Parts: sequence; C-alpha cells; structure tokens
Amino acid sequence: MVALAQEDITQRGPWWIAGTDLGKTGSFVWITGNKRIDGRAGYTNFAAGQPENLSGTGHCLVAGGAGGTQWNNVDCGSKSRYICELDTCDC
Repeated sequence: MVALAQEDITQRGPWWIAGTDLGKTGSFVWITGNKRIDGRAGYTNFAAGQPENLSGTGHCLVAGGAGGTQWNNVDCGSKSRYICELDTCDC
C-alpha cells in the first residue's frame, strides 16, 4: 500500500475529496460526518466561481482539477483518483 501511495503521489489531479451536495443542491457536506462545507461552518478551498454546477450534475467535489489544490464540483460519475481520510496513521 505504501508503494502504491508513493507512486500515485506524483500524479496530477483531480482527486475526489468526499464532499457532496446530493442531499440538497448547493449545500455541500462531508460524507464522512455529514458536516457542512461552508465558510461559516469550517474550511473551504473552492476555486474562484465554484461551486457553479452549470451542467446540473456537479454534485461531488474534487481538488486539483486545474493542476492546483482548489476545489471544484463535478459529475459524481466522473473517473478520478481519490484521497482517503484516516483516523490514525502509523506512518
């Protein structure tokens, strides 16, 4: 697993980051704890003009879509790498 992570760490995004608004369009939450994602309730890193959902299908969040680390909302059926959340790490 470590070798796979080391190999993939140099790959460009986008990466799934476990945020979605599938429950209510425009109200993003983290799927790991259903906590709101907005400036009042916690950290956000949306790219300028995001989330925009122009196609009507952008209900899942990715980071790094333009080679940076900012967030964008995209179709949940898009294929991307993903970032996992760990409770603990024996790194």
